[in-house]
Amino acid sequence: MSDMSEKTPRYDVSRIGDNIASMRRNAGLTQEGLAFQLGISAQAVSKWESGASIPELDKILQLGELFGVSTDFL
Repeated sequence: MSDMSEKTPRYDVSRIGDNIASMRRNAGLTQEGLAFQLGISAQAVSKWESGASIPELDKILQLGELFGVSTDFL
């Protein structure tokens, strides 16, 4: 039986949150402003930035487009 953890990518949640917060601030957006553009709550953005959760794939794609970065950068 194979170990699934070897095939599952590991994400540095704090790095993702730090990158989102940095890009948001550089774009002159508040958490509320970013949330509005993504169609989500400001609480969701806050959770991402604090490392309490990570964005779903569709939101990662939207963030990449919005900030002009690759999803790998996030």
